[in-house]
Amino acid sequence: MRKLDGEQVLMRIFVGESDRWEHRPLHIALVELFRREGLAGATVLRAVAGFGADSVVHTADARRTHHPGEGARAEVRGAYSYDERGRSPPL
Repeated sequence: MRKLDGEQVLMRIFVGESDRWEHRPLHIALVELFRREGLAGATVLRAVAGFGADSVVHTADARRTHHPGEGARAEVRGAYSYDERGRSPPL
């Protein structure tokens, strides 16, 4: 098991389930990128419901989403460490 030393950073990236990169789901492409680049970990979570700064409630059930056409969003979380000089690893 890998041990994390020093200061850690939690990164959150919100993407739509239909977002794609080079004909692939964006959340999968991001997880693979983070693994290749040596980040400490990555997790994709599917949002069931939530709201943002606009206070509009979004749900995973498209019939109950307050803005038609907006479905659930995926959240990609990644964590990485700073090196001894306080620099983050390159992406």
